[in-house]
Amino acid sequence: MSESPERKTYFTKHLFRAGIQCPTKLYYYAHHYPQDERIRPFIEHAGYNKHQLKILVRGRYPQGIRINETNHEAAARETNSQLNASDAVLFDAVFIDRRRMAKMPLVVKEGQEVRLYFLQSKVINPNKHRLTNHHGQLHKKWKQYIYDAAYQLYVTQQCYPELNFSCHLLLPNKKAAANEDKLNRIIQQPGAQFDEELLYEVDITGYVSDVLENRANSLLPDERSFSETLDKLTTDYFSGDWHPVEVGLKCRDCEFRIAQEQVEKGQQSGFVNCWKTTDAAPEFSASAAHVFDLIGPGVSGWIEQGVYLQKNIPPAELPALKSIADSQNAFTHKQRQGLQVMQAQGKAVPEEIVKGPIMEELDRWEYPLHFLDFEAGNYAVPIRKDRSPYQLVLFQFSCHTMHRDGALSHFEWIAEGQDPYPNYELVRQLRKVPDIQKGTIIQYSNFERSALKKIRTELQNEMDQIDDARQLIEWLETIIRRNDSNNSSGPHLADLSRLVKRYYYNRNMADSLSIKDVVQSVLTVSDALKAGYQKPCRGSNFERMQWWQWDEKKEEAKNPYQLLRSLQSGVKVGRGTEAMVTFGKILSDSLRDEHKKQALNALLKYCELDTLAMVMIVQHWQSLGRTN
Repeated sequence: MSESPERKTYFTKHLFRAGIQCPTKLYYYAHHYPQDERIRPFIEHAGYNKHQLKILVRGRYPQGIRINETNHEAAARETNSQLNASDAVLFDAVFIDRRRMAKMPLVVKEGQEVRLYFLQSKVINPNKHRLTNHHGQLHKKWKQYIYDAAYQLYVTQQCYPELNFSCHLLLPNKKAAANEDKLNRIIQQPGAQFDEELLYEVDITGYVSDVLENRANSLLPDERSFSETLDKLTTDYFSGDWHPVEVGLKCRDCEFRIAQEQVEKGQQSGFVNCWKTTDAAPEFSASAAHVFDLIGPGVSGWIEQGVYLQKNIPPAELPALKSIADSQNAFTHKQRQGLQVMQAQGKAVPEEIVKGPIMEELDRWEYPLHFLDFEAGNYAVPIRKDRSPYQLVLFQFSCHTMHRDGALSHFEWIAEGQDPYPNYELVRQLRKVPDIQKGTIIQYSNFERSALKKIRTELQNEMDQIDDARQLIEWLETIIRRNDSNNSSGPHLADLSRLVKRYYYNRNMADSLSIKDVVQSVLTVSDALKAGYQKPCRGSNFERMQWWQWDEKKEEAKNPYQLLRSLQSGVKVGRGTEAMVTFGKILSDSLRDEHKKQALNALLKYCELDTLAMVMIVQHWQSLGRTN
């Protein structure tokens, strides 16, 4: 995920923001270092929502002119031409000053007064919003938006010093609601008329002025002026020179901290490059276990002490192996960290630790066992009338049912974009799963229960509009009110992730409790899963799939979610955020028939694997119970 050559032509707000966070990042952007592929789905989801909001904004100003030029210089010339008029409303206006570029989603000019609008996808509650704390300092979550606006305004003022500018944030309003059903599609139609007030405007002119005049919220430790800061960052970027590294806790979420899979493909990690150049960690490498990878809190304390690698953590600061292995109490984060550190230091740790409560709870589960997973999305433009931005949309479920004899059956449903409201339709379809009200329902995390609670609230608010609302609510109550299986009283809606987090350890899980890594870890150690899944298996969306495959080089089972990608044609879905983005495109009806078919197929495969992974984990635990 490297920057394109065109990006290096101009300094942008994105580069300005990166330089404020860490000037060394500008070196990596200038030299096209790869970025972490794991953040791509989040960027795509934010981009999708931003695109939807832009269309919504354009509907508020039907007289507005969009700057369509793809070439930046041509777009800047067209912007200048349009601003020569006394009044103008422009979308995607472009301003260029000394190799710095600013692009505005909305500019409104009335004589000499110009309002610059900065559109962000972050939701705001107008009844509670405060940009500053009681000391007058910007809250961290708003600071980057003010800095972005300061950069954009600075560039624009250099182009038009004779005009008077004000700055305004446009944000999705948590307290607003759509006036139309399927608004996400209505706004796509050419010439569509709609009356929506889903965006909230915040005048940030004063805050931006404070930053530009260095009256508050200084940008760099040496307190340069804004213009000096910008000049230095611009020079750093275009020179491509190395900037001295200041490593610390800020590096934890660096976009140049690429995944191990990328390193194995020969890509160079900027994160590793930074840490290798410091005196504090001369032994640092891509495979070295960083304290950032420890599960749970406490990392900042080691960073402050100058301890950056797990192998350098003093053993006395963490629990001993015997106290961890012998205890039947739930794992603490310190115990998990202790096991991670022992591995990093080359010490022997158990292949598995399976604590007694796991078997106790499995004994409570009544058959049939229903392994349930939902896929959901939150979109800035609501798809249903009277819904606010980012209302949860449940568009898919998968359910593997395990019977007492071990036999499996699979049921699934997915909205295809043209369906009735998917949240309600999901409940209707879920009721059709055979024996769903009998036995035990198993989820991975408490998301499914929470989602059903949200749907219940929606139905309660629309009793007069939905014919079967009462029946759906009554059925939902029977599911929602179930106990987790740590309670002796059934029926149960059990949380498998809680059992993993509290009572299960596998040294192959590394630094993750994600189902994707847990299932790979159990496949690596389980003879039962090897016997059952090394033969081709048939599923609802898989013809002949061998889920147990061995990686000779890494000496571990291959991750099923990596195998999944090889089965998906065109559209790849292997993470929840990717599913969200993919269904958003289906919702907006922006895919051709062939691509829509690929997208639906990819979603079905992904969701089916999620519940099959839950089955595999439980089958492994059951096999351990049979051998004890």
